Amino acid sequence: EGSLLLGQTCFPDDEINGNNGHEALDVAYIVFPQEVPPGVQENSIDIEALKELGDQQILLLQQDLGISLQPNCSDP
Repeated sequence: EGSLLLGQTCFPDDEINGNNGHEALDVAYIVFPQEVPPGVQENSIDIEALKELGDQQILLLQQDLGISLQPNCSDP
């Protein structure tokens, strides 16, 4: 599941699994349907390429909304 992989990537020390999630409301799920970074295939995911695209897009969203957010996702 994408949400499970995302939770494990962002919170590697919290033992995220099907029975244990992350309690804090500090995760944003953002979908960019028109952009797929290189390395993201049907059976594999390049986490660094996906993170780079997400970071770029969240900066654009911040600028458009006039807000400042600090990403908390740890590098895998």
